[in-house]
Amino acid sequence: MKTIKTVFKKIAEDKVELASERIELSLAADIQKILKNINSKIKDINNVKKTLEKVKDNALDIREEGKNIFDRGMAVREDIIEMAKELGVNSNDVKGFKELDDNLDLIEKEFQELLKMI
Repeated sequence: MKTIKTVFKKIAEDKVELASERIELSLAADIQKILKNINSKIKDINNVKKTLEKVKDNALDIREEGKNIFDRGMAVREDIIEMAKELGVNSNDVKGFKELDDNLDLIEKEFQELLKMI
């Protein structure tokens, strides 16, 4: 009887060791899976960062080009106002002035929105 108890005790110990090894193998597999997912997400993040940097650069280029157009438009606007005043006419009566004025306001607003985004 003592032998049977010893055998069962040994079997129980072996079961605990096997269960422990299964848990370790399972955890090792989980670690590898998580590491693979982390590496995949790091690649995704880096790709998005590169894309965002390109978009940011493009936005800054567009803003710079737009600023130059805005500055030229403002200079033309000021010239029209000055000439209209010298001639004694309302600058709003000059063909295209109102549209120019409205579009200068619009592009300035768009610039502000663009800068908020980048």
